[in-house]
Amino acid sequence: MRQRRSWLWLSLGVVAVFCGGGAAWSAQGSGGAFSAPFAAGGTLRLHVRSGEVQILGSDRDEVAVHYEGKNAFRSGEVSVSMERPGELTVQGGPENDLRIVIEIPQRTNLVVRMPWGDLGIAGVTGDKDVRLHGGDLRVDLGEPTQYASTEASVLSGELIDERLGIDKGGLFRSFESHGPGSFHVYLHVGAGQLTIKN
Repeated sequence: MRQRRSWLWLSLGVVAVFCGGGAAWSAQGSGGAFSAPFAAGGTLRLHVRSGEVQILGSDRDEVAVHYEGKNAFRSGEVSVSMERPGELTVQGGPENDLRIVIEIPQRTNLVVRMPWGDLGIAGVTGDKDVRLHGGDLRVDLGEPTQYASTEASVLSGELIDERLGIDKGGLFRSFESHGPGSFHVYLHVGAGQLTIKN
């Protein structure tokens, strides 16, 4: 009986660590699909490895990661961790022929840091702070009237906003716009191309 009680208290302690009021929380995955609960309306910080990445809005209250491309079968080499709610890290895995798809709630405030590669964001409504050191960044922002402010910059390359008819190439290109909405956007590419779509 005493041993059984010990196991019971140990089990309750594990549940408390993972489900208790924020005292400790973590979710990790290596290979295959990854998912963790995340409520719409929150702020999600993504630290993503270089490569090809798509961030898509979904109607589910969770963050989910899956893989596409010729090297998707090597997804076991990718490490995904969410040490605490609102901060996701994706690292490792093959450098080529692997597309990392991250699905998040449609209404999410998004902060993304990525070294280099091809990054696309679509179907996500909210504040955005996205910075890519080098490569191509494509962001679907929707109607400009949703935003209180939009700032976009490229140190070297091309800056395009298809909604506003802006197309600038060269060094130190940037623009800033303001509107009646409530969201704030900051987008930056060190070297490469930044494209804003409707």
